[in-house]
Amino acid sequence: MITDVEIMGVKVSGLLDTGSEIPIIPGNILLRAQRNGYDIDSKVKEHAIDRSKRVYEASGVLMNFVTVIETTVEECAGRRKVIAPMYVSSTDEELVILGTNVLPSFGYRLLRDETTSKNIQPEEEVEVPASVRTKSKTRKRVAQVGRRMYLAPSSVGWVELTGCEQGGSVQS
Repeated sequence: MITDVEIMGVKVSGLLDTGSEIPIIPGNILLRAQRNGYDIDSKVKEHAIDRSKRVYEASGVLMNFVTVIETTVEECAGRRKVIAPMYVSSTDEELVILGTNVLPSFGYRLLRDETTSKNIQPEEEVEVPASVRTKSKTRKRVAQVGRRMYLAPSSVGWVELTGCEQGGSVQS
């Protein structure tokens, strides 16, 4: 989901990203704020990057950051203001990533709709075209993951599935 935010007097789009733990701001947004007259040196607090902690993209690539700043992020729609530490990237993008450490402060939370999951039919017959068919009909099985799991890039873990005929767990 995308929302409009204002950071250092600059209005940009912010991605509400439940897959990211940290907020990330492209460095060009800081430069734009400075060009617009925002005094970055006195109004933005800078923090040292903890090099012992590594941050990876979803694809497993190590991310590099210029610095970490602490600044106010205001959501335009909700008019909520949050003071957040933000990792500064050296990209030219215009999209700010708002990670899971700031989403609750803006009033966002991830919910599962119980009515939707109850309407899923575990066994549903699906017609397969004759050109691909080996049998007359194929059965579609639906499984649900028992709990959410966070894994480091290139690591392996096990999750428990419910709704499977055989039950058990599946390697992820």
